[in-house]
Amino acid sequence: MMDTVAILKMRLEKANIPFTTKTLDMVGHDGSRLKNEYLVVEFANGRGRRSHVVTSSTAEVLNRTDFEDWVFLGEYAAILDRKTGYIEAILRSYTAPIDSLLKRLTPLADENPNDQSGVDAEAAAEEAAGESQQPLRVKFPSISARLEVEIGPATDVLARLERGWVGRGGPFTLKIKAKGVSRHEDALVLLKELSSALFFDLDVTHEMPLALAVSRTVTQIRGDREKARAVHIRAPRLPRTRYSPEAASLYTYGRSAAGMPLLEFLAYYQVMEFFFSVYSRQELMQRVRQELLDPRFDPNSDSDLARMLGILGGSSKSFLAESEQLRATLRRCVDNEALSAFIKESKVMEDFLTGKQEIAGVKPLNFGNKEQKVIDQVADRIYQIRCRIVHSKEDGGPDGAQLLLPFGDEARKLTHYIALARFLAQKVLIAGAKPAPWI
Repeated sequence: MMDTVAILKMRLEKANIPFTTKTLDMVGHDGSRLKNEYLVVEFANGRGRRSHVVTSSTAEVLNRTDFEDWVFLGEYAAILDRKTGYIEAILRSYTAPIDSLLKRLTPLADENPNDQSGVDAEAAAEEAAGESQQPLRVKFPSISARLEVEIGPATDVLARLERGWVGRGGPFTLKIKAKGVSRHEDALVLLKELSSALFFDLDVTHEMPLALAVSRTVTQIRGDREKARAVHIRAPRLPRTRYSPEAASLYTYGRSAAGMPLLEFLAYYQVMEFFFSVYSRQELMQRVRQELLDPRFDPNSDSDLARMLGILGGSSKSFLAESEQLRATLRRCVDNEALSAFIKESKVMEDFLTGKQEIAGVKPLNFGNKEQKVIDQVADRIYQIRCRIVHSKEDGGPDGAQLLLPFGDEARKLTHYIALARFLAQKVLIAGAKPAPWI
């Protein structure tokens, strides 16, 4: 009798789905060496492919499905069955486990037992009493003959393929049955737009913050994984300096925002921004001092006074533009050579920052630029990304800055810019340190 992996191979070959056979060497309980075969299957993912590891147990589950009609959707842990229009996408929550969030809807189902939408009240009551381990399921009232929507436990096959998303009670998914939807692009648009509207409504009305999960098989940057940087290993000691509590709090917030790239980046930017007034004022005083020391400066000359007013920025309270304040702060706090060394320490980072940019509106770094130091180039790019996050408009705004979406492809490619912003935030914090009062 043919085993499940062999059957799956035949189906994959017939459907022209690429795969690779791998062998894992294992040691048995008796010390004997065993070989465990598994597959790496290249499922359709829009116009591209997405790799998934398929073991014998997963192959058995896959063989019970019509996976030949599947296509994975964008970067999400989601599939479309092109034959039936069935969409399933794994969910994530930033606060509590999803099953506990779904229980908040149980009283609503109890109020109207004849309503077949919403939570299954009987199943919820059984689970609350410990009589059932079946997770909650939410069915939403139909508003269109071509659309059915529910939230519930993931199907076994998707849970196995996206095995990185396992929470209490297993992963939960958004399931959409959309008649007439068979194209990847149409399904992806429907999934994004419907989920964003649904999740916003659920958060406003029931305080249920949900989001679509990004596939764990989709790597962040060109499939490369940056090696961990070397850290200085020494015995811990009490600090001899104190840092600004406000700026340090922002830095800690950035460290806690892992997985939320825009928040993490902005937190580190705010650490730098916290010191703008200090260092931009120093920069301004230096410019004014140089102008006054120039023997050609004539206080009775209107043109010389106009030039001085130009340095002061007219009536502006901040005097320097924000981009110039960032430059001034980094120049005072970060050594140009140390920054270059930090970037070059990681070959992956250096290639990403100096190569063709995958973040719109950001130019590659040029270490050979004799007219602009690396510190100023980095400051410009950090500011450009900050503007795309903070000042974006639906039509691109006056500067043409397009929206940088928090769960979009570009956000996941911010990895190296986030590492850069973190390094700069550390340097700015250290530069602003003062002797500790506890010494």
